Amino acid sequence: MNPILTVLAAIAAVAGGLGVAYAVFTSSRVQTTIRLYQQENEAQGKRIKSLEDEGRIHAEQIGSLKRENETLRDLATGRSLLEGLVASIAEHEQLRQTEHRAMMELLREMKESLSELWRAVAEMLGRR
Repeated sequence: MNPILTVLAAIAAVAGGLGVAYAVFTSSRVQTTIRLYQQENEAQGKRIKSLEDEGRIHAEQIGSLKRENETLRDLATGRSLLEGLVASIAEHEQLRQTEHRAMMELLREMKESLSELWRAVAEMLGRR
């Protein structure tokens, strides 16, 4: 064999081996990258599910707090209505007491007038 052909064959063999090694290395690197992306995708999927679960829990808590808030608002509103009613009753009672005093004064005056009238009538009858 020709030594140049031998060298060329050796170079071709080395180049082919390097090509195969590069292809295997590249394929291995691609496979590793794909595997890492798959692992990352799975981890992100789990995290998303976890966040969705937390979101549902928070939504339930918000709903519960809204119901409690509405109950407290009803209680506070009922209390303010009751306080308004108490104030209104007190105002009406004060007016009633004022009217009662005025009526009692009128009755006292009427009684005095009637007493004077009866005395006058009695005097008139007594003079006859």
